[in-house]
Amino acid sequence: MSRGSSRSVLAAPWLAIFAGLLIGGFGLPAVLGHRAGRSMAGAAPSGVFEGPVPRPTCGPGSRPETARQGEITASDRASGRSSQGYTCNLALVGNYAGEGAEWQLAWHGHCAYYDTRFSGQQTKRGTVVVDAADPAHPRFSTNLTTPAMLDPWETLKVNEARGLLAGVFVGDLQGAAFFDVYDVKGDCSHPKLLSSVPVNGLAHEGGWAPDGLTYYATGLMPGTVTAIDVTDPTAPKPLTTFAASAVIHGLGVSSDGKRLYLAHINEDFLSSVGGNESVTDSNGLGIYDVSGIATRAVNPEVHLLGEVT
Repeated sequence: MSRGSSRSVLAAPWLAIFAGLLIGGFGLPAVLGHRAGRSMAGAAPSGVFEGPVPRPTCGPGSRPETARQGEITASDRASGRSSQGYTCNLALVGNYAGEGAEWQLAWHGHCAYYDTRFSGQQTKRGTVVVDAADPAHPRFSTNLTTPAMLDPWETLKVNEARGLLAGVFVGDLQGAAFFDVYDVKGDCSHPKLLSSVPVNGLAHEGGWAPDGLTYYATGLMPGTVTAIDVTDPTAPKPLTTFAASAVIHGLGVSSDGKRLYLAHINEDFLSSVGGNESVTDSNGLGIYDVSGIATRAVNPEVHLLGEVT
């Protein structure tokens, strides 16, 4: 969004995810192609952005968005339309209310996992496990209270390939302490603890390489990334910690595990959260070569390949 445009907010966390996929999964190749000076004319090779996805046809009972995907307009806020929620060909089947959640939702099979804040007042603390085997009546199954699961913030992630749930202790904003790994492939409603080990480096958000052999934990300030070897989930061990070129937040990993995509954010983001305009113009995407980590090189080096700000 340009500075001159009106402010908007994301409709819901899942809309943020889909918006991110649309921007990162479809639009990114075109941006990179333009930056590198390559022409996008002519027949597009496989995997290259070929145009926007058309808007869906929303059937009866839908409450579709009125603007771009993931955007709540000022008029929707003023009229109260935004408080009704947005749906398209979606119907509520069941609901588990719980006591309130923090930032992250992960899932595997018929189970969902969400975290609570370290300083929260819930009676069911840590990471809550919801069993949705009966989708009309999802129910509380258990809560995970090992050190990292007490507040994994935005590090609570499942690797589908290996059926592993993991998180790093954050403690309300940013922390450095424990990395916990659970097996959810056997019984997703009762995750089995495989390991809980100390880690170095600050953690705020995290994510898996697709093969489930490496987990990356990011520190918000300073912009650090810790790569953890989870080849043996009963004995994970840190591989390296490196500094990114900016303050960082979210991340993604390429299918071959050799590229790390980091969300670069302004160094003055704290002032922008307080209502002042950010001025450093470092918001954007950084693409890093982490092939040395993927191949388990001794003392792996990480290189910034390119960025779009």
